[in-house]
Amino acid sequence: MFPNEHNELLQLSMHSILGKESKISRVKREGGGSINDTYSFEYAGDRYFLKHNSEKNFPLMFKNEASGLNELRKCKDLLVPEVITDLVIHSDQYLILNYLKPIPEDNFFYENLGIAIAKLHQITSDAFGFIEHNYMGSLVQLNNRKSSWPDFFYECRLEPLVKWCYDEKLISGLVLKSFENLNKRLGDIFPTEKPSLLHGDLWSGNKMNTEGGPTVFDPAVYYGHREMDIAMTRLFGGFGPEFYIAYNNTYALEKDYQKRTDICNLYPLLVHVKLFGASYLADVLTTIKRF
Repeated sequence: MFPNEHNELLQLSMHSILGKESKISRVKREGGGSINDTYSFEYAGDRYFLKHNSEKNFPLMFKNEASGLNELRKCKDLLVPEVITDLVIHSDQYLILNYLKPIPEDNFFYENLGIAIAKLHQITSDAFGFIEHNYMGSLVQLNNRKSSWPDFFYECRLEPLVKWCYDEKLISGLVLKSFENLNKRLGDIFPTEKPSLLHGDLWSGNKMNTEGGPTVFDPAVYYGHREMDIAMTRLFGGFGPEFYIAYNNTYALEKDYQKRTDICNLYPLLVHVKLFGASYLADVLTTIKRF
């Protein structure tokens, strides 16, 4: 249960935002992990979803997440949780969303999700990056705006993590040189496209089916090369083949995109190396040794 002394302040916040006076009731723990505790609760007859963690440990995490969710909601074809509020009470921070009830994935789930993500990627920006830094898991994600995808990908995604691995003696100078060689070739490897609105952490654990259709959550939003999202769907369980067929029928990917999947996934794999340990390093080394 979130701290009892915060219950009244949360109720006041809900009253202020919704204009309905009521009490928080029927609180249910929904799970959680190393970062967040999650709950659902009822207020004025409707159900809401609440995330709670330490503001000291993860400053601005929920403010950043709220910003990302609101950006994703620009896509009217994709169901995204609605942000009710984010707030900090003493050293605790909270994010309150509308509650989306999960249901089993049906035969049309991946087809509908593929169409929706394709529509999301058709929303573009004039620069790669985002209006603010945010989080990938518990790791701060840099989003400095760049006009070039190769520059953004290397400077804001790969380079900080590669440097950390080298400083921690997880990779050798030879591997570091391979990353530098990759950097020189990125302009030839990736096809030129406009910066697409990305979920940013689109693995199988961040999607589900609801009565309103497929939804995605826990984003790490930025404007980037859309192959980053597609590559991420192939990590840690993968998506059904209907997803890729429907996506390509809606917004066709460039030729040979599958050959760039491992390069895209260097980023999430390096994130996992830093957060969870060197067991994820083998896949990184397999990809980078080509350079």
